Amino acid sequence: MLNPIKPISGSSDNRFHDGDPGTGEMGTIVTATWLNDMQDATINTQQELLSVVKDSGQTVDAKRTDQLAQAIKKLAWNGTVRPTTLAGYGITDGATKTELDTKATKATTLAGYGISDAITEQQVLTLVSKPGCLVASFGTSPPAGTLACNGATVSRTTYAALFKVIGTRYGTGDGSTTFHLPNVPDGYALLGGTSSNVGGRVVGELLKHTHSAWTDSQGSHSHTVNDPGHSHSISFMAMDGTRAGSGSYAAGVNTGVQTNISGTGVSLNAAGAHGHNVGISETGGAANLAAGVKLLICISY
Repeated sequence: MLNPIKPISGSSDNRFHDGDPGTGEMGTIVTATWLNDMQDATINTQQELLSVVKDSGQTVDAKRTDQLAQAIKKLAWNGTVRPTTLAGYGITDGATKTELDTKATKATTLAGYGISDAITEQQVLTLVSKPGCLVASFGTSPPAGTLACNGATVSRTTYAALFKVIGTRYGTGDGSTTFHLPNVPDGYALLGGTSSNVGGRVVGELLKHTHSAWTDSQGSHSHTVNDPGHSHSISFMAMDGTRAGSGSYAAGVNTGVQTNISGTGVSLNAAGAHGHNVGISETGGAANLAAGVKLLICISY
């Protein structure tokens, strides 16, 4: 494309003047050089505009005055209206990195792709979260585009996209116009292994373990010793084997001493039947809850 033509020369302000015979002021003299520059610039500009029209697939029509506008819409939006799908921008829904990199060179701002540079939270959630996806928040209220998983009853019409995904898995509502959201009780863990188990409740169970136990004394007690009694007798015998008699000795006879035990016995009596208490400490609460930090569990719609 040619550079802009230079302003007319020969006047104090580089503009055209008619001249004034009454004052003797001369009119602006238009030179052939300037007129040729104007002609070349006009032709060049027309050629540039016609190239845009032709590149959009149109045939040049001298009777139309909207061909340039249609060409711009065609080139910018691939049609007469702004596309509502990725395909409308020439990007497939399963776009590869190469395709995205190629498209990225066509615009330097979000607005270049029809997305506001001041994108809202709702727009972001719409782009990254599909209906039925889990959204965990450290905030105390559901983020935009989500609902708390508290089992509430909601409209099948208002949240049609979400209803299409989860249906009545978590409750039928009134059976026609409403349905129930998932309910994640406070403190419960989220578990899932297969799609067939989604929405099921986990009762939970404890690992095998042991408890410590102890006994305590139930007061002091004693045992008695029962001695039935016994005695010893002494008899004096002559050394020749004859009995000298109790308490007497024969003259010149050696004597010995014999003792007889009449009986002994010792027995212990128990103090009576008694017992001991055994205690085992109780632990835990009303449910099996996983350790962790509580978050607000939401579902996107």
